[in-house]
Amino acid sequence: MAAETDILAATTDGKHILGASASGGDITLSDIGLTIPKLNCLPPASDDNPLALGDPFSPLVLETTLNQAQITADAASLNQVLPAPASNLAFITYNPPATGATTGASLPYYRPGTCQPNPGAPPTCQPGTVGYVTLGGTSAAEITAPLAGAFSPDDTMFFVSTAGDNEIHYISLPSLTDTQQISPFLPSCVPVSAGGNDAGCTYSGTGTVVPASAIAVKPRSTT
Repeated sequence: MAAETDILAATTDGKHILGASASGGDITLSDIGLTIPKLNCLPPASDDNPLALGDPFSPLVLETTLNQAQITADAASLNQVLPAPASNLAFITYNPPATGATTGASLPYYRPGTCQPNPGAPPTCQPGTVGYVTLGGTSAAEITAPLAGAFSPDDTMFFVSTAGDNEIHYISLPSLTDTQQISPFLPSCVPVSAGGNDAGCTYSGTGTVVPASAIAVKPRSTT
């Protein structure tokens, strides 16, 4: 079965390829379960025999299975599928419509299903589950979309920027609770057509601050 995806990401454990596509605002998430052979180049006789001198090479065959889940959102386009370092969770970020976006948006997440190897056939995978993190803060009712995110290296926090309130939210793991919000106060540019001097500015809004469109986590020194 083929799966149409706009974005892709692999879990760290190598057992899932997660893809997503947006259609009509909602999101279809595709969970492709993988079985990776123990050896890359095997003689045809046995999957357990190492390659010996003079043995012919064989193609690497990946056995896959597909499960899909529907995510309710008001998404104009998708930004990221972000698997956790532990491979047990993934968040989805997206852009809201340019006008008329639904407010009070939450942060969608997906917990991949478990897969069991099935020699000679695609793996047997259980469907994963979809959920939503309630985003907090004094302006939570104004949030239109989770835009960009990043996991902390120790897999205890997820940081996500949001449109509407223009804040960054601290999501505690594994409880999936929004514990803190900060406002980076990123100034909006002013295009030349509006009297500004930034020739590359394409901002069409009227606000003086904009949300963060990218987040990166820098590991802290241990010394």
